[in-house]
Amino acid sequence: MGTVVDQIEIGASGIKLREIDLDNAAGLYNGGLMTTTDELAKNKDIAIRFGRAVAKAYIWTYENPDAALDLLAKVVPEAVQDRAVIKRLLLALNDSNRARYEARFRADPAVYQRQIDLEAEIGVIDRSFPASDVFTNDLLDQIWNFDVEAVKQEARSGKY
Repeated sequence: MGTVVDQIEIGASGIKLREIDLDNAAGLYNGGLMTTTDELAKNKDIAIRFGRAVAKAYIWTYENPDAALDLLAKVVPEAVQDRAVIKRLLLALNDSNRARYEARFRADPAVYQRQIDLEAEIGVIDRSFPASDVFTNDLLDQIWNFDVEAVKQEARSGKY
């Protein structure tokens, strides 16, 4: 069981995979940034700056995947040992997350609620609870409050 990225990585190793329909899990979110409510209250400015850095990194991965990999290789060389495989993974991530990227990571709270309810139903968690207890879009406007087009142009140029 895995994501499209897992399929590409495993497929690249030569192992044959069989795709299985996701049924109830189709459309559920598989990632996000997290912190505690207390930390967010104490360090909201840090959370916003961190979110902005992540947003800018995503812009680079979408606008110039090769330059993004070059930057990654400078910081964490071991992460890009097999560049061809890593680039396929990056492009797969870009493809599977494109709608969220284009929506500037704004997500539908109802999708999170369905995920929580499903996890309670199948026993992954003990009980359901309101998605608003663990999810918010509230910081996104502040996170994306920078010149997005300028960062896109910078990424496309590959100059950093």
